[in-house]
Amino acid sequence: VFLQGLGLPAGQASRILKRHGRDTVARVRENPYRLVADVAGIGFLTADRLATSLGIAADSPHRLRAALLHTLVEAAGQGHCFLPRDELIRRSSGLVGQPEGLIVAALDGLEVDRGVVVEAPDRAWLAELHADEEALAEGLRVLRTTAPRDVDLDVPSALLWAQERSGLTLSPSQREAMAQALTNKVVVLTGGPGTGKTTLVRA
Repeated sequence: VFLQGLGLPAGQASRILKRHGRDTVARVRENPYRLVADVAGIGFLTADRLATSLGIAADSPHRLRAALLHTLVEAAGQGHCFLPRDELIRRSSGLVGQPEGLIVAALDGLEVDRGVVVEAPDRAWLAELHADEEALAEGLRVLRTTAPRDVDLDVPSALLWAQERSGLTLSPSQREAMAQALTNKVVVLTGGPGTGKTTLVRA
């Protein structure tokens, strides 16, 4: 009844109750922004509406921290592993309409609590994405330090053979990438949608 009185649909209210049980009312009153991390389907804007209904101040540290995390999650959805610190502060300030100085203090608190990593010179990461990046870098380092297999391959002939066999026509940059993949132990292939990564892998 409490949750539906705040305007939450029955499905969301049920998920919140399942997650927090008897402590639901107390926890939502204290910090509705916790629901963003705790309950699938509840985002920052929904939590912000709940907070307004509960009379939580617009400059609440809970709100400012949630805005920072929301901004980084949105950026990740657009393909960015991190944001420049100043940009994160600016975007978050605009989202909640609060001074940048308060956002900086909230970001400092998130760093202390290890929800965000700010890496020199000014890269702000979600902590889990930063951990993933470090794990990938370590994996690449290990791959590079193990002994390569000795492969005797005529690269130009191999490129021609692959194109004929697959019916593909590779661009000059794709042929160069394929040559690198055939002659180096580790190659990192990057590019946006439609740039030919899958075509190259097939070849």
